[in-house]
Amino acid sequence: MSQGKWSSCASQLSLTTVRRARSPALQRVPYSGWMSLGQTVPGGAGGHARALLAAAVLCVAVAACGGGSSGGSPNRTRTTLLLNSSAFLNGSSIPARYTCDGENSSPPLTWTRVPVRARSLALVMQDTDAPGGAFVHWTVYGLPRGSSGMSPGRIPAGSAEGVNSSGRPGYTGPCPPEGDPAHHYVFTLYALEADPDLPSGASLASVRAAVAEHTVTSGTLTGTYRR
Repeated sequence: MSQGKWSSCASQLSLTTVRRARSPALQRVPYSGWMSLGQTVPGGAGGHARALLAAAVLCVAVAACGGGSSGGSPNRTRTTLLLNSSAFLNGSSIPARYTCDGENSSPPLTWTRVPVRARSLALVMQDTDAPGGAFVHWTVYGLPRGSSGMSPGRIPAGSAEGVNSSGRPGYTGPCPPEGDPAHHYVFTLYALEADPDLPSGASLASVRAAVAEHTVTSGTLTGTYRR
């Protein structure tokens, strides 16, 4: 809890009074200060009872003031981009049309919840189960902030594609080794607070550096594929 809230609670508690009903021996006692549970005060058994009652009031008041929180400022949550595809659901199989066994064209994608701070978007698709480590199939950057998706095999005007892990620019579809368990292909959309000056065909290192430096938030979509 912040110092201001503790001060507010202390002010409230200083005005709190404790009353034990049905017993004339226990008169109205103003509570001020912090009292440990079970602490006795002058007045014998009556004083002890008053201390217990005051401690109970303290617990209730602190809880009402937010004393049960872990302290500090409220947790801040960043809005996550929502990335979807009309071709497959998150966690489901990518149709062969978008793989090396089909047309090898990029799938349709849509996105929402782009934050106000974003100045551009970037997309990276990678196979997290590739034998030699993560294999990047596609990078797209310079996506306009106001864009909301892309059609199959096309990217929005003004954007560009970088070099993938095969050493060629553009998209290369899923093509896991035959007989492998299904590989996972993670599409990650990044909202960037700047529009990196990257040329068409930028290297993976350049795209990664721009994403690492300027990302505000991101969202993912995962598809699977096996042969």
